[in-house]
Amino acid sequence: MSAHFRSKRVFELGLAGSLLVTILLICATEALNSEGQHLLELKNGLHDEFNHLQNWKSTDQTPCSWTGVNCTSGYDPVVWSLNMSSMNLSGTLSPRIGGLVNLRYFDLSNNLITGDIPKAIGNCSLLQLLYLYNNQLSGEIPAELGELSFLERLNICNNRISGSLPEELGGLSSLVEFVAYTNKLTGPLPHSIGNLKNLKIIRAGQNEISGSIPAEISGCQSLELLGLAQNKIEGQLPKELGMLGNLTEVILWENQISEFIPKELGNCTNLETLALYANTLTGPIPMEIGNLRFLKKLYLYRNGLNGTIPRDLGNLSMVTEIDFSENFLTGEIPSEFSKIKGLRLLYLFQNHLTGAIPEELSSLRSLIKLDLSINNLTGPIPSGFQYFTEMLQLQLFGNSLSGGIPQGFGLHSRLWVVDFSDNDLTGRIPPHLCQLSNLILLNLDSNRLYGNIPTGVLNCQTLVQLRLVGNKLTGGFPSELCKLENLSAIELDQNRFTGPVPPEIGNCRRLQRLHIANNHFTLELPKEIGNMSQLVTFNASSNSLTGRIPPEVANCKMLQRLDLSHNSFYDALPDGLGNPSSTGASQAFRK
Repeated sequence: MSAHFRSKRVFELGLAGSLLVTILLICATEALNSEGQHLLELKNGLHDEFNHLQNWKSTDQTPCSWTGVNCTSGYDPVVWSLNMSSMNLSGTLSPRIGGLVNLRYFDLSNNLITGDIPKAIGNCSLLQLLYLYNNQLSGEIPAELGELSFLERLNICNNRISGSLPEELGGLSSLVEFVAYTNKLTGPLPHSIGNLKNLKIIRAGQNEISGSIPAEISGCQSLELLGLAQNKIEGQLPKELGMLGNLTEVILWENQISEFIPKELGNCTNLETLALYANTLTGPIPMEIGNLRFLKKLYLYRNGLNGTIPRDLGNLSMVTEIDFSENFLTGEIPSEFSKIKGLRLLYLFQNHLTGAIPEELSSLRSLIKLDLSINNLTGPIPSGFQYFTEMLQLQLFGNSLSGGIPQGFGLHSRLWVVDFSDNDLTGRIPPHLCQLSNLILLNLDSNRLYGNIPTGVLNCQTLVQLRLVGNKLTGGFPSELCKLENLSAIELDQNRFTGPVPPEIGNCRRLQRLHIANNHFTLELPKEIGNMSQLVTFNASSNSLTGRIPPEVANCKMLQRLDLSHNSFYDALPDGLGNPSSTGASQAFRK
């Protein structure tokens, strides 16, 4: 072989080798890296209805320019953040998520993802934030989540996740926020919860978590919010809660928590909200609660608490709402409540409280809602109550209050509910109850009030219900009421009203209840009653009505209950009435 040929052959081989290396380098350059491949596998498990992920392509070198993907800067970038929130994605979460070992931030919230949380997510050992909330995930929380020692925020709320909280969650040593409300979680809180020294927020309400709150929770020294409402938690509240000095909110309502409220809660001096209502708590309210100087909302209603209300609660200078209703509390209402100048809501109804309403409560000029109903209170309505300026809802019914109603009610506040029924009040109805045109309900049933219905009430354009049953009121039928467009109920039974029912009654087109029984109304019922198309119940029994029942009554197509008994009607029941349930129907035409 000649030297020239050998030289040419060597050159050709060298050129071919160079081309091969170049091709290999080009292929290596253009190939999608492993993290991109993991993401494509993730995409393959999802249905992307609106093509949010359309730029996720295998022809790219890295996924760093893809929608929702963020990479580190510099040479050899890696995926550190994946935000796929609110993309209307459905399907399942692929285990290939575990291949993104550099991931620190993963947000898949507000989608339609189904299936389990993959165990492989435990491989994302650097993960700091995991948001899977507002999806349709099911199955159990994988124990492998407990391996994420850098995880700070875990939010899986509003899914269908079931099973118990694994003990391995105690390995989340960096966890600050755990949000899992509105799922199907069961079983007790893990004792390992005490390992979470950095945990500030627990929100796991609206599940079926059971058992008692473990004493180990005292280890959560950073805890600020404990939210476990609407579960099946039982047993006594651990006194160790008093060791959590950073607590600001304890939200444990609607569980099965029993026994006493631990006095140690008084040590949680940063507490702002204490909501223990709708449990089965018993015993007295601890006076130590009065130490909670930053408390703003105190809800203990619907329990079995007894004993007296501690006077120390007057020290709660920042509280705005107190609700102790539906318990078995006894004794008097503490006058010390008057020291809480910012109090806006005070509910003590349905207890066994006695004595007079303290006049000192009149100084609570920020009060918006006051309900002392269904107790054994006596004495007068404090005269200072008429000077409330912010009061909207004032309910004192179901007591044994006596004396007159202060006549200045309504002059200074926009009252919308006034209910003083079932007492022993006397005197006249205050004339200015609707002065500022907000009154919706006026209920003065079952007292000993006399006189006429005042003009200020008759012209109250906002009035929806007027209930004055069982008094000694006089005068004719108040036809002015039929100019009130919102009125749905007129109840004037068992009074001393006289005269005819006026034809203006037909203008009460929205009226659903007309009760005028046991009065002294006379003459015939007007035919205009047939214009009351919304009327459901009409009781005019035990009056002195005469003549024929107007056939136009049959136009009241909504009528379900008609009682005209114990009057002096003649003739038959009008055709077309159907068969309404008629109390004393056989006596409807008695003369």
